[in-house]
Amino acid sequence: MINKKKNSDKKVLTVIICFLIIFCGLGMIQPRGLFVVPITTALDISRSVYSLTDTIRSATTAIISVFFGVLVEKFGTKILICAGFVAYALASLMFALAGNIVLLYLGSFLLGVGMAWTSSAIIGYVLTKVCTKNRGTILGIVFSANGIGGAVFAQVYAPFLESKDKFGYRNAYYFMAIVAVCILLLVIFLYRNPAHSPQEQIKKQKRAFTWEGIEFKQAKKTVYFYLVCACVYNGFFVAGIVFGACGVYVRCGNKCCIYSNNDKHSCNISCDF
Repeated sequence: MINKKKNSDKKVLTVIICFLIIFCGLGMIQPRGLFVVPITTALDISRSVYSLTDTIRSATTAIISVFFGVLVEKFGTKILICAGFVAYALASLMFALAGNIVLLYLGSFLLGVGMAWTSSAIIGYVLTKVCTKNRGTILGIVFSANGIGGAVFAQVYAPFLESKDKFGYRNAYYFMAIVAVCILLLVIFLYRNPAHSPQEQIKKQKRAFTWEGIEFKQAKKTVYFYLVCACVYNGFFVAGIVFGACGVYVRCGNKCCIYSNNDKHSCNISCDF
């Protein structure tokens, strides 16, 4: 009876930690479009050049995610999540201290690494291991933290971005770094890697790493495998870049302009939206 209660408490704690990881890991970067104008204005760079930061971030996350299964089996989820928030904190500091586009690009690379190890893939893997009952409900609640976090952090960033100091956005990035470190400490001291079941232990002894679900050799022979890949690519990679870069298009009086404030260009494109 006591062991069951302890296991139940551990599961609840794991679910709460996963919720906070999604809330901060994905929620903090949801309002990233708010930073386009302050950063490009303060650093005197073109917004079209700045939009490449989203491309770098998305590409990095996509490439690292390909090796997710191997990395999880070799290092465990705890090490990867911790490494993700370390990368997150470093990326935030780079964005805060950046005085040129090169540091912004490097920070975007680290942010992509952080997202790969603190987002839906790894949290879904953990919850699938931990939760045996009401799995769908729990997954839905935990992943709702993405939208909740985005709504909350958008309001948190607003005072920093609206300050009279043109470098006020840097304080928002310092805030992100502090939050990332807090979640890192929470994971270090309270989170435990999900235990393998006896069946998984046997599978693990038979091969280098354990893969749950359909084998890749079988999957690549099916049509829906390629449909899923196309949906993931368009939904996360392409759409992520497009929506991340939409802050480039800003209202310029009664016109729409894709140029930075310092570009010598007279915009004559009508703004219908």
